[in-house]
Order: sequence, then structure tokens, then C-alpha cells
Amino acid sequence: MDAAEDRYDQAFLVTRDSDLCGPLQILRKHFSDKRIKVIAPPMRGHSKELGQLATHRAKIKQLHLENSLFPEKIFAADGTVIVSRPPSYDPPAPQPIAANIPPTDG
Repeated sequence: MDAAEDRYDQAFLVTRDSDLCGPLQILRKHFSDKRIKVIAPPMRGHSKELGQLATHRAKIKQLHLENSLFPEKIFAADGTVIVSRPPSYDPPAPQPIAANIPPTDG
């Protein structure tokens, strides 16, 4: 076990599966110095049970997903396309920003 061999200080667990409560309870009991960050998947909340065992919590937000996308195309050194991102993975189109410019007289 990595905790027993002191291979990490903080574990990151991306889930809301409360079936992992048992292993986390054991980890907390035997390796109380280890931090456990439970990260909720996109558009999902935290598992209440996991949240109680975690030392930290976080959420994956839409912006995180958008920032981690591959480019639309990846090119080989000779310029040929070696892979294309499927259109269904394209980020949403940017929304225009409405300007709050007060009307001028005259």
C-alpha cells in the first residue's frame, strides 16, 4: 500500500461512490497524517458519506473540462493531421458580452 510506504502526502479521489467509504475509513484510521481530497465529478454533488471522511473537497467544473481539451487537430511533424477531436467534444461557443454603455445626450 502506498500509504504504508509513505509514497504520497495527499490522495485525490474522483468519485461519488460511497462504496469507497470502507477503504477511506481504514486509511484514516491507520494513516491519519495522509490528506484525502474527494473530488466530485462534473455536474454532480459530493457523496455525503465520502465528504465526511475527506480532509478536503473539490469539484470538477465545466471550465476545468474545457481547459483540458485537446486541440481540434493534432499534426505530425510533416504537417499531416494525425488525429481530430470529435465535434461532440468541442467546447461551447463563446457568448457575446453585453456592454453596459449609458446612452449619450445629443
